[in-house]
Amino acid sequence: MKKMATTLALFIAIFTFVFMAQHKKNELRGKWVLVSYGKKESIQKPVQFEPYKVEPTLTFEKDNEVFLKAGRGSLCKGMYKIGKKNKATEIKFENLAYAKFKLAPPYPSTEEVEQIRKITQLFESAKSFEIKKNQLTIHCEQDGVLVFEKEAEKN
Repeated sequence: MKKMATTLALFIAIFTFVFMAQHKKNELRGKWVLVSYGKKESIQKPVQFEPYKVEPTLTFEKDNEVFLKAGRGSLCKGMYKIGKKNKATEIKFENLAYAKFKLAPPYPSTEEVEQIRKITQLFESAKSFEIKKNQLTIHCEQDGVLVFEKEAEKN
């Protein structure tokens, strides 16, 4: 009887973990627009550089694919995994492949290139995330943070 109770408790724990992980994946799914980023003591808003005004976005697909568009001429594709550690929901981006596109003038400014570099570095160092209402906060190494808002569904 004791062995059956232990087996049942283990089954419930595994089922709960799998169910919660799937629920978090469903919450992530879709396109998110970057609203702020940086170290916690120096958060900044992304600049949409002229003349193209590209919004940095992060898109989660149902098959664990993730796409980061950090700026004009920059796209990253990879996979994501989520898990639970203590009370934090962990996230890890893997198998990242970057595509750089040949751009026509005007070329990205030094400031635009620096913004893309900072966003990409934070993305690569992601540790955990939380979703409150329509806001996704990704906590990164060394007190870094990426804050996104869910893009409105288009009908």
